[in-house]
Formats: sequence, C-alpha cells, structure tokens
Amino acid sequence: MESFATLIKNRRSTRKFTDQLLSPEQVELILKAALMAPASKRKNPWQFIVVEDKEMLAKLAGCKPAGASFLESCAMVVVVMANVLESDVWVEDSSIASIYMQLQAEDLGLGSCWC
Repeated sequence: MESFATLIKNRRSTRKFTDQLLSPEQVELILKAALMAPASKRKNPWQFIVVEDKEMLAKLAGCKPAGASFLESCAMVVVVMANVLESDVWVEDSSIASIYMQLQAEDLGLGSCWC
C-alpha cells in the first residue's frame, strides 16, 4: 500500500474501463473496506449489491439522465442502498462507506467513480 497521502492524491474518478473482470479476492477486499467504515451509532444502514451482469449494467447506465452512461462499460458496479428508517444520517454513513470502497479500489490499482 502507498502512503495514505499518496493514495488520496492519486485517486481519480475513472470513466473509461477495460473489460477485465475483478477477481473474487478484489471484490471481497472492496466490500470489506465498506464494512470497516464508521457509522453513526454503528447502525450500518447500508446494503451493497454487486452487479457484474452486462445486461443489468446497461440498465443501470440509463438510470440517470446524465452522468451514468459509463456504467455500461464497467466490469462491476456496487449499488449502495440505505435504509432511511435505520438511521437519520444514512446519507453520510453510506457516503463514507462508498469512499472507503473507492480508496480500496485505488489501493488495488483499480479505477472507480461514484455515480
């Protein structure tokens, strides 16, 4: 692992991807990073859905009027959901978990982008 300062300095939002699939170990590390994120009162209001199916990725690419088309070319997408009844700070908690996943991806040499 690089130093944390180097890691956050080098991380970029990637929107062009190769068709190389992630290994199960890489996916596991990314998801475990999200689970290590702090959460208010340790409520962990989030759920994560890993999507690798090309047909579903194409559907997800059309879920926003602009800014999501690159999802179609991804090898994998993690859909982050949160239970609004579980926590009053679900947005913050889910956002932190999301960036933990992105930082883990960067540490693995993988590109990522929030959408």
